[in-house]
Amino acid sequence: MSTPIVMGIVNVTPDSFYGKSRALSGQEVVEAVGKIIGHGGTIVDIGGYSTRPDAEIISAGEELKRLSFGLEIIRKHFPDVIISVDTFRADVARQVVEEFGVSIINDIGGGGLDDKMFDTVARLEVAYILMQFERRPSNHAETTDYDDITAELLALSAKGFRH
Repeated sequence: MSTPIVMGIVNVTPDSFYGKSRALSGQEVVEAVGKIIGHGGTIVDIGGYSTRPDAEIISAGEELKRLSFGLEIIRKHFPDVIISVDTFRADVARQVVEEFGVSIINDIGGGGLDDKMFDTVARLEVAYILMQFERRPSNHAETTDYDDITAELLALSAKGFRH
């Protein structure tokens, strides 16, 4: 980690918080990933579940369908790019790692939204980004008041990694 590493975001959701991160067609996915790489990005983080305030709650099947669409295109056009998948669901994490060779799971739930997440990523032996918020994705903007965020994250990670 002696030099900065850039990760760009591509969301295959119709309602992502940041509109410019959305890529809903195959061409948009190719263009978005090409732009990330062209600007020096090394990692592409792809999300299939919007976490914006009041976002629609979708099934794991719908999330996986969206991710599979984007991942197939990325693997076809950019086979060597490092891929991170933004999901809080252990089953989705398992499938994208096994089917698409995803290298990183970026979990906005910090392991707290799916009690199988820590065991799953440990078994898969992939890198894990632990993010944290207190509530479900659809209302997390309302619950961002922490007394001591560092202490809370350390307590959460210590609890989760003992599994």
